Amino acid sequence: MSLLGTVREDWHRRRTFRRWRRLPEVSRRIAEVLALNAAEVGQSVTASDPRSLPSNPDFVASGWTEHMLLRYLSAFDHARGKQVLDSCCGLGWGAHLVASQARHVVGIDLDTESIDFCRRRWGSGNAEFVVGSVLDLPFSEATFDVVLSMEAIEHFSVADGRRYLQELARVCRPGGALVGSSAFPETPEQADRRCSRNEHHLHIYTRREIGQLFRDVFGPVAMLTRHYFVVRRAR
Repeated sequence: MSLLGTVREDWHRRRTFRRWRRLPEVSRRIAEVLALNAAEVGQSVTASDPRSLPSNPDFVASGWTEHMLLRYLSAFDHARGKQVLDSCCGLGWGAHLVASQARHVVGIDLDTESIDFCRRRWGSGNAEFVVGSVLDLPFSEATFDVVLSMEAIEHFSVADGRRYLQELARVCRPGGALVGSSAFPETPEQADRRCSRNEHHLHIYTRREIGQLFRDVFGPVAMLTRHYFVVRRAR
């Protein structure tokens, strides 16, 4: 991505964050999320895991907290009034945020402890949480209007990454959307270096690589930046 493109994306991120945070209900939920700490979660949470707690002091200091929240705020316009699946939902705070806009949100994760926490903390109103594998989703075809994939696909091998997207496409209604985030460097060398920094990352895709995979498996790419994507399910 060019320097101009990077500046534009950063401007859009800040604008999106300010726009949604002005809404009282969204602001209240963000405050609830930021009040979370490892002691309340009550399980072994890796403090440095970039998918865990936005309240991590290191994340707050580095600005990563804003990026964590913005992933889900960026999905609000797509999720408004819709049936939404949050795949690999982790501790469920993202699903809780999206539930402020969606008709109904289902969060799914393979980790039983995480889902137990989600049900205790967020499982009321229009959000529910289930234990299950995203490589074999326990839902019928065309169940959801929108499917979310936040910082997830890099945790799968190339083969399982394709299978993961195929499952998301299967449960997404025609004309629906895949909305998500990950890091997409420009070159294979940059991707390999980034992948080597995290033992839990199995494959980092370049922008060209992920764009082709989206088109092959899911549908037309509506938006793809260095961090975010929106892909439309083929009708």
